[in-house]
Amino acid sequence: ELFDLLLEQLGVSDAPESSGEREANGLTWQLYSLDIEGVNRDVALAEGEGVAFIVVLRSDAEEREMLYEAVFLPAVDALALAD
Repeated sequence: ELFDLLLEQLGVSDAPESSGEREANGLTWQLYSLDIEGVNRDVALAEGEGVAFIVVLRSDAEEREMLYEAVFLPAVDALALAD
């Protein structure tokens, strides 16, 4: 539901296929890549114990790979349920 709401806000009518999964801090993240009007957006979604997590990276094509590795994936890996 959270992903559908995000897609609606971004003006995307068809949900993309997941580009992969990532395990981090006891959560299984679904990863997505979107190109909306030439702007890349990477999205990670996870749910645990009734809490939904989302990480979104908006980047230009020339910076995407660097930001994906240096910012997006570390953010995904750092998020966890509070003790």
